Amino acid sequence: MQSFPYEIKSFETDYYGAVSPKTMMSICIYATSLKAVSEGLLPEDLYDKHGAVWMLARINVEQYSHVHMGAIELCVSSRCISGGTYTRRVDVVQNGNTAATAHIVFIVVNIEKRNIIRPSVIEDTWPNIIEPVKLSPVRKIILPDNMEQFGEYSVEYKECDANRHFSSANYAGLICERCGYWSGKQKLMTNIQIEFNAEFKPGESIELFKGSKGEMQYLRGVHSGGATGFVASWSVE
Repeated sequence: MQSFPYEIKSFETDYYGAVSPKTMMSICIYATSLKAVSEGLLPEDLYDKHGAVWMLARINVEQYSHVHMGAIELCVSSRCISGGTYTRRVDVVQNGNTAATAHIVFIVVNIEKRNIIRPSVIEDTWPNIIEPVKLSPVRKIILPDNMEQFGEYSVEYKECDANRHFSSANYAGLICERCGYWSGKQKLMTNIQIEFNAEFKPGESIELFKGSKGEMQYLRGVHSGGATGFVASWSVE
């Protein structure tokens, strides 16, 4: 694990002075980019050599305590290769305590052809890169049977990134806005997992379906044609 210092600013905290699930997810994704650059896996090289970019396939964040304004350490693992994916682990440490752990699964996608490039092709580009590590797999979400329609969400340009689709951390923001995270007293999202199947672009409407199983809640976002765009699970205390 390699450690990177990070300073939580006041504008990165919520009403309660804590980092929200959306911001936590964004910081963890940012940490993986720092680690990739430190290994020599520069995004511009990936694009120049393969016409490709990193894209998130799946992210799981377990949070044990709130993170507040001030210094934190982002401890990031080397890459784990499994099948056609890369996975990295990020530990968020504040005041000597691990406040959150994220496992983030990436794929490499050719922008023009929209096809996945396997890690074996990418690894040959950087022959001197350090050996990958082993990490526990991020298991896929199994949705409950009792999913019910839960309205729609319209994607706006301001919510999209340079890849021209709804950006990853905004899915956590959508969950918080629509599923009661901000109602009542302060909450801790102890676990959140999002799986990305097909991106949503500006102007698209996401048809939402919600369900629950035990302490876990679930959300499925569907395109107008019926294809699943994302699925998510989370628990709150």
